[in-house]
Amino acid sequence: MAVPKYSYQQNPSNELTGFKIEDGTYKDVIYTYGKVSWNEDKENDKLKLKFDYDIHENPNKCNTDSGDFINVIGDILAIEVEKENNADSREDRENSPTESNT
Repeated sequence: MAVPKYSYQQNPSNELTGFKIEDGTYKDVIYTYGKVSWNEDKENDKLKLKFDYDIHENPNKCNTDSGDFINVIGDILAIEVEKENNADSREDRENSPTESNT
C-alpha cells in the first residue's frame, strides 16, 4: 500500500503537531505520535520504529487498531524522521566550524 497524502494539523491546546490523512482508506483520520523509539532487529540487521499514537478524529470510523493502519502511520513517521535527519545533516554541513581544504 502506498503512503497516503497527509498534512500537518496544529493543535492550539497542545504543542504536538497532529497529522491528517488526506486520502485512501484512512481519509480524515487525525492523530498524533506519542513516545517514539528505535528497536534493533539483530536477526535482520535493521532498526524498527516503535511508537505510540493517539487518535483525535476518526469521522469515518476506520479501524485504527489494525496492523494496516499502524503500518501506514509507521510509514508516515519514517518519512518524517528521514526529513528531520536530512535537515539536520544539511545544517551540520553548512554550520561546520571546519573549513574545507578544497
